[in-house]
Amino acid sequence: MNKGLISGLVLLCFGVVCGLLLATVNHFTAGIIHENAIKEKREMLRQFYPDIDSYDLDEIELEGDINSLYLLTDKTTHDVYAAIYGVSAIAYKGRVNMLIAIDADFTVRDYAFVGNSGTEGLGLTLADLDFGMTGVLISDWATEFDALSGVTVTSIGYGPAYDGGVRRCFELVAGRVATDFGGGN
Repeated sequence: MNKGLISGLVLLCFGVVCGLLLATVNHFTAGIIHENAIKEKREMLRQFYPDIDSYDLDEIELEGDINSLYLLTDKTTHDVYAAIYGVSAIAYKGRVNMLIAIDADFTVRDYAFVGNSGTEGLGLTLADLDFGMTGVLISDWATEFDALSGVTVTSIGYGPAYDGGVRRCFELVAGRVATDFGGGN
């Protein structure tokens, strides 16, 4: 028999055996991995809602600057209790990534910065700053947002090239929050 044909058959058998082994391992671990991912997300969102376990959590993956939406719903009535948005916007030297939690009465519960958001050269970390949005109606973001010196470009922008990442994140959430709570836009 041709040596090339024998080598091809050996590789084919090896590939089939490895594929079957991987499929078997995936079959037994996929559920565990999924459950661990849900637990990890619940723990991340617990900073906003310590009683998160008493609600159903639905994750909706989106495209664009709002990349994820977590809806907390009442387990019995299925009413939306809160929405947590994963938002990203262009800032001074990169992107600002935030989680913004909105209660059913459209107030900002809280917000957090995800990742290493900072202002290069000034040593400021966005997580250490308060933009004055906690407890504010999200529809009032434009008048209530507190721009801070030292992070002016990152917070409110400057000219057409910089959108003001933090301000833009609140603007994006304000534009769709009514729809996510069952209203219309």
